[in-house]
Amino acid sequence: MTVSERIIQDYLSKGLTMADVPRDLQYRLNDKGEMKIFRYLVERGNIKLNPPEPVKKPEPQKPEPQQRPVEQPKGDNNTMTNIYMDKMKAAISDYYKQAVEIEKQIKTNKERLQPTISYEANEKLNEQRRALYYKAKDAIDAAFQGVLASIDRWAVFDGTKITEDMKLLSGAFPLAEADVVGLIEKYRDNYTMLAALDKYAAEHGFAQNRAQIRTPENRKAAWSKVHAGAITLLDTASNDVQNPILDFAVERFGTMGYLASEIYNLL
Repeated sequence: MTVSERIIQDYLSKGLTMADVPRDLQYRLNDKGEMKIFRYLVERGNIKLNPPEPVKKPEPQKPEPQQRPVEQPKGDNNTMTNIYMDKMKAAISDYYKQAVEIEKQIKTNKERLQPTISYEANEKLNEQRRALYYKAKDAIDAAFQGVLASIDRWAVFDGTKITEDMKLLSGAFPLAEADVVGLIEKYRDNYTMLAALDKYAAEHGFAQNRAQIRTPENRKAAWSKVHAGAITLLDTASNDVQNPILDFAVERFGTMGYLASEIYNLL
């Protein structure tokens, strides 16, 4: 049974319908070429599709009065999350695909070859798999070191990135925690403004808000958890390549659904 079939079976066994299946899983089932399963269950009535929502005509919008342009944050366009996460995922995925093929060949050798010949052939395959494992692990480690160095390059004060919102942190305004949270999100890529917000949160006892700020320390701690998770997933693929959850785990590695939101938002 494939992972996708098992997911469908789990939902049906709980008395749920396709309305309860997350949309990204619906798409994934189709994209995997398993539409026959999907259609079969629909035709049997096991899965009930939601009727399409009626198209609502957009209401005419009134022209908004002209306002002063709002100053946009001068943060960096942070792309390191995708770059280094993709490198880790590629290392895991490449190893997993090759390990699956090696495992198939080992099984075939055991079935078709004499024991002595099969043993020798499979020892070579296992040695090849070990080499692929260390190659993948080195790639994951290199990506981790790369993102740590990238964070150090990002964490540099730049006076040109100070905005008018700095006046709000002067102490003249009684900012609530919600105000601080909004500024943290606004300047998530602007290290200079985030450092000022971190100082403000520390001085006003907003410990929870400080944990949400993308400081170098917070970001490195979050990436350490990603790195540890990548190694754990690689080890699972190495020690239990037939584990049915691997397809899903490798595909979703590094995404918002795979990582806790408090980690993902700090990367």
